[in-house]
Amino acid sequence: MENKFFKILSGIFGVALLIAVVALFATSISANMKLNEKNTSISKLSAENQKIKKQNEETQKAGQGKVDEQIEKSTKGILNAFLVYDTKHVTVKEQRDEAGKYMTEEALEQNIKKVAKDYKASVSSVSKIKGSPDIYIQPTKDNLQKVLVVVDQEMVIDTYPTEASWQYVGTFDKKKNIFVDFHVLGELTKLDTKNN
Repeated sequence: MENKFFKILSGIFGVALLIAVVALFATSISANMKLNEKNTSISKLSAENQKIKKQNEETQKAGQGKVDEQIEKSTKGILNAFLVYDTKHVTVKEQRDEAGKYMTEEALEQNIKKVAKDYKASVSSVSKIKGSPDIYIQPTKDNLQKVLVVVDQEMVIDTYPTEASWQYVGTFDKKKNIFVDFHVLGELTKLDTKNN
């Protein structure tokens, strides 16, 4: 009788085990199918994003390529003149002369007055640009291109290190290849959203 009971019990467990294996296998197949569908969707979206990105780059190169290169070169030239210096070795006149290669006299006067060229710094300071500036242009069909720039600066004043992020705005004359306006909007402060 015990033998018969064990056979029935093992038969029930065998059937239950078989049902569990089949259910697990079916669930696994279903999950794999869903995963494959999602991977296919992600692949399609990724390919579509790459295609759009390439189209945008081609459009920008076709219509703005040389102008954008000149805007970038001029922007970096101005920022280097303004933000890369050592007061022991670079004078305000030298900074003004360097920036003047990329902007009109009127735009230059907004930033460094002619009378300031004889200025002598009372403290030692060394400054440099951290990373590459972010340069944004506003689409336009006329010759005056609006430019927005965000740049990070590292500096040491006497022996005190500090950092700042600056936002500049300018207007670039595409015919003359020069900034007719370029000035600082102000220092950017990042909001602390972790504590809110």
